Amino acid sequence: MNWPLEREVAHKLAQMRGWLEQQRAGAVRLRGADWFAWATAGASNSQQPMSPCGGAELLVTRDGAYILSDEAEAPRLREEEVRGPWTWQVSPWMPAQLHELREHFVQHAAGGAVVLSDLPRLHERGLLRSMCEERLVLLEPEQRRYRHVGQLAASAASAALRLARPDWTEQELAAACIRALWLRGLQAVHVMAMGAERQPRYRRAPASAALLGARAVLAVCARRHGLCASLSRQVCFGEAGQRLRSRVRNGAATEVSTAANKGANKGANKGVNPAANKAAIAADANTDPGKQSHQQAKEDSSQRASQDANPRNGPTSGVTAGVTGVVTSGLTSGLTSGLTSGLSSQFASGANDDTAAVITGHADDNSVEHDDATLLALETVALEACVAGNALSMVYHALDSAYAYAGHPDTVLHHRQGGIHGYLAPEVMASAHTEIILKRGMVVALHPSLPCGMVEDTFLLDGGQLRNLTYDPAWPSTLIQGRRRPLTLVPG
Repeated sequence: MNWPLEREVAHKLAQMRGWLEQQRAGAVRLRGADWFAWATAGASNSQQPMSPCGGAELLVTRDGAYILSDEAEAPRLREEEVRGPWTWQVSPWMPAQLHELREHFVQHAAGGAVVLSDLPRLHERGLLRSMCEERLVLLEPEQRRYRHVGQLAASAASAALRLARPDWTEQELAAACIRALWLRGLQAVHVMAMGAERQPRYRRAPASAALLGARAVLAVCARRHGLCASLSRQVCFGEAGQRLRSRVRNGAATEVSTAANKGANKGANKGVNPAANKAAIAADANTDPGKQSHQQAKEDSSQRASQDANPRNGPTSGVTAGVTGVVTSGLTSGLTSGLTSGLSSQFASGANDDTAAVITGHADDNSVEHDDATLLALETVALEACVAGNALSMVYHALDSAYAYAGHPDTVLHHRQGGIHGYLAPEVMASAHTEIILKRGMVVALHPSLPCGMVEDTFLLDGGQLRNLTYDPAWPSTLIQGRRRPLTLVPG
């Protein structure tokens, strides 16, 4: 269904007037740039990309819908930003007159009743949580705009990384990305460029004057129409990158999805019960006694982590940990094993000794294939939990268990993992206590990370599927559980 802008605005005005009836209030007053964009179907009230408020507000009553602006901002907003059934209330821009005239108008329009606001001030009341959650479920035209924003953001990140060189500083990579965003009509919410030295230490950090070195991670959040799209991509230079590129050139490509899905099925079977899990892990490691003991230690660690009733577990943590502790340990093991072998076969066929070591399970744990496989296995556990009807805390606990099984317990305590996106990034952060229920039409962006890197894309919950809004068909990728996921780029 093709929604015209006027219909979308009318739908949202009806929502807000419903809030007035529920709360017996006189008006809804929206000051924030996020709420302004939501109510106006994508308009911006701010000249500063990072400012929470701008030069205009919205006021909605039972029988009126107003843009409150000043003489300095109103002309541009009228001509370039705002469309729809709004009545303009324009005041002088001088602070004293602006405040007095605007407040008098608001009180008169509200009929002396309470005013609801996203950023309440004296004599105003904040929006209820249920009201804030309504905007998380995006309408069809919002989803369509989001896809466009995501595609542009992914294209900008790709363009910047393809230009990057190991002797660039992190700031140079960030600047290239910001330039690419602006050239595509996007605002940069944040751009984090990290090289080989700083990324393992901080995971996510502003760009510095340090050189990129052997590899770089670029994490981007961009905004247009008020909607925030997030993604991260990686590039590998130097000796490791040269080896990997040589394998790609010399080897016959093998579809990695077969190995990945075998790994996933194998992992799911391991999760049936602890005894079967131990037997399957032992079977995996039968060619290497050292590997067997290492795998057994990780499996035991995962079971202890999932059974531990610690203070960070929320009210549903017993159920969540019971599910994720059994399933994710096997799923992570199976996916990592399947992905590593699959990526190796994709990068090489009958190649050199280094490649043979990857395929037989004796590869350098610092290899690019191993890093990609480990990160994507972690992410897959989280994405599989992103199902309408699940609590966001279930996604958090799934990641927590996956990290523990991978040998990185408590990572969720030290690094944010993302959450629900929309007109803010994030709208709701995933944690042990975020019991908000995922619904069709919501958007999630998760960014699991390890010292070897990070992976992130922005996904729309569309029925029983996750639709990748930031997918870039020109970026190297592999198929995992039916989803195309990004690999590390090796410049040619």
